[in-house]
Amino acid sequence: MKLVKIIYTATFLASCFLVSSCNDHDLPKNPVLTMPVTSVVVEVNGENYTAVPSLTEEGAISDVFTLLVKIPSANARIVDISLADGYYCNLSDGDEVVFEDFRLPIIVNQGNTEIGKYWVEMVFNPPPFFYFVKTSDRDSEGARYFLDLDAPTTIASGTYDNFFEGEVDLTASNWDNVGLVSSDLTTIYNLAAGPWPALSHYDWVAETKAAKGDGFYPTDGPWNDWLITNNNTAIVSPGVWRVIFDSSTNLVSMTMTQWAIAGSASGALVAMAYDSTTKTWHAELDLKVGSFYFETIPVTFGDPRFNLGIKTGILGQLGSDGDEIAVDEAGKYEVTLSLSNPPYYTYSLNKK
Repeated sequence: MKLVKIIYTATFLASCFLVSSCNDHDLPKNPVLTMPVTSVVVEVNGENYTAVPSLTEEGAISDVFTLLVKIPSANARIVDISLADGYYCNLSDGDEVVFEDFRLPIIVNQGNTEIGKYWVEMVFNPPPFFYFVKTSDRDSEGARYFLDLDAPTTIASGTYDNFFEGEVDLTASNWDNVGLVSSDLTTIYNLAAGPWPALSHYDWVAETKAAKGDGFYPTDGPWNDWLITNNNTAIVSPGVWRVIFDSSTNLVSMTMTQWAIAGSASGALVAMAYDSTTKTWHAELDLKVGSFYFETIPVTFGDPRFNLGIKTGILGQLGSDGDEIAVDEAGKYEVTLSLSNPPYYTYSLNKK
């Protein structure tokens, strides 16, 4: 760890805070400030970023360093952490670190005494997204294909590229036309077709048409029996679909998803029930000491299967092919799975 004493002057701060769009009048009246933490450089997704001190409303330096990144990740590496003479902290150059809720603590000591805690806070642009629309989306007067921007359904790209995905609730939308709308509200992605007989997995290549800009986004389709079960008794909550969109090819893949709990802690595949009011999946079950993960039950043989586990290196708590969730004490548990805010997938595990 480097031990370097740096005096923050008003000129230095003015240059640093361009990221935060601060003006000179936001700076402290006293132009000479001393900080225990003098440099923080973090590698995120293979790129180095410098954390910049933030200001309080009163113009003093706060305990937060802002790390402005292109693509966020919970996993990162400390490239450089430097402190003024006589100060030490819990981090060293080369440390592999994990951001929790996009924050990383720096605990500063002087000798053997802890003098304070600072935070590196990861800031980033929200992931790109598309809106999802359907026939039964209505405004207050009942007009169809209305896009409620206060509570929209979206699919998003957690990788910030052409791959978008998310889960949509079609439990009350049987045979609706569905489609996507660009985030700038200019383009509708749809297809005037639908499978017959109905399918639980349906791929279609979207065509595009210009939106009128009036808040309504009528689609020409596709349509489908969005509640199809194929008489599969394992499907206890039909009507929730995973939508995957490749914006480079306009290929849309839709699969009905019946989420379940699997793994050594459950001992068997346990289907979860969906609550369309909270848009969450729930299960109350006995779990043994062990671990579990989330997995979909295919409606029809050959349908794609999906799984989720703890994967701290991506956005949110859960990701495909993540680690299984540990159960340290046997008992009855309530498990909740929330997938309505892609790519921020979360779960809760509560012992009864």
